[in-house]
Amino acid sequence: MEQYREKLKMQNALMTIGCGILSMFCTVIAMDGNLITLPKPAASEHWQDFWQGFCTGAAMGILLLMVFFLARNLRAMHDDNLLKKLYVKSNDERSEKIYTTARGTAMQVFLIGGLAGVCIGGYFSMTVGLTILGCVIFCSLACLAFKFYFSAKL
Repeated sequence: MEQYREKLKMQNALMTIGCGILSMFCTVIAMDGNLITLPKPAASEHWQDFWQGFCTGAAMGILLLMVFFLARNLRAMHDDNLLKKLYVKSNDERSEKIYTTARGTAMQVFLIGGLAGVCIGGYFSMTVGLTILGCVIFCSLACLAFKFYFSAKL
């Protein structure tokens, strides 16, 4: 249980650093160029405002999730019953198998859908088609690299 407690301490440290970085990012965006000037996307002003709001909202959502998990970990570190429940939940073999199977299936669906998207999107815009192709190639190479890595490690 002490090893798991140390793992939670490391997670807490990383989440604290992440929260600080995301807080600074949100502050810089909210100041709208008063602290530093961020590059604007090359598009209309409406798109620039939308993109700035999207980035701020995404950062705030991730920040809230990190704070939630940080609070959960801190509570568990001070309560042995909560720590045991969290340990069992995070090390449940059935849940791990379900997640692994779901991720593998989702990756296959993404790659097949991405290839269909390349074929269809290429008719409308070369930029869209090549972007989707780049995503499909990146995911394929990442899957292959992790397959070799985990074959050697496990």
